Amino acid sequence: FPVTIGFGEVIVNGDFTELRRDHRQMLWHLLNEHFDRRYEERAKKPRKTRVGSAKVSEEHVLPKSRNARQARREYGPGASADIHRFANLTPLEPNPNKGTKPYSDKKKFYGDSSFWITTTMHRSPVGPSPFRNEVRKHLPTFKKWNRRQLKRRADHLYRLCSVVLNFDIQKVSFREWDIS
Repeated sequence: FPVTIGFGEVIVNGDFTELRRDHRQMLWHLLNEHFDRRYEERAKKPRKTRVGSAKVSEEHVLPKSRNARQARREYGPGASADIHRFANLTPLEPNPNKGTKPYSDKKKFYGDSSFWITTTMHRSPVGPSPFRNEVRKHLPTFKKWNRRQLKRRADHLYRLCSVVLNFDIQKVSFREWDIS
C-alpha cells in the first residue's frame, strides 16, 4: 500500500475519497485481513465469514446527501466538513446503500457486516477473549454518531493503520476539529 509523507494527514483531516479507489479498496481489505489473521491465530480455526478480495462498497456513516436532515441533526455541527473523512466511511458488502438514514437506524445493519471495522461500530466482536480485547483496543463501539465520536474513530483508525501498514505514527494535528 502506498504510504507517503502526509498519509496521516489524509487519514485524519483529508478527503479520503480523493485517494484512488483501488487504493481505498486495498486499505479496507488490508485492515480487515489483519483482524481475520488475528482471529484465526487466537481461535485456532478459520473464520467462517472471510471477506476475501470481494468488492467493497464504501458507506458514509453520516450520509453525504443534503436531504439527510434527520441524520445531520443527530450528528450536530460540522457535518459538511466531515462527510468524506476516512473515519466517516466504513466498508460494507456491495450495494448496502443505507441512504439518508441516521446512525441510530444504520448501526443494526453495520452489526451484520463481515467487515470487522464496520461490525464493531455497533457491537463487540466475537471470538476468543484475547482477540476481543485486541479488537476493542483498535475499534471502539459507538452508541451515537457525532463529531466527537468521529474524531475518536479517526484517532483509532490512524493508529490501526500504523500497525497494519507498519509505519511510525507521526504527530498529526486534528486541525479544523473544533470540538468543545
